[in-house]
Amino acid sequence: MNSAYNHWKIVFEANDRLAVEILYFHLEQEGIPCVILNHQDSSYLNILPGKVALHVPESYYDQALAIVNASQNNPE
Repeated sequence: MNSAYNHWKIVFEANDRLAVEILYFHLEQEGIPCVILNHQDSSYLNILPGKVALHVPESYYDQALAIVNASQNNPE
């Protein structure tokens, strides 16, 4: 297994799944591997919304964070 994928970090987290998915596709387009972990319980979204987290391998974190920050400062 590639050691670049042993340690994953959260690069973005939100209650809005769509916002996380948009960033996921931005990172994928840049060749950055990423996964979405949904910590929301659909039965309780109105009471306990939970978070949706976007994870990237630690070795890609700085590059991914720069893309996330640029996306947040210049929304399409």
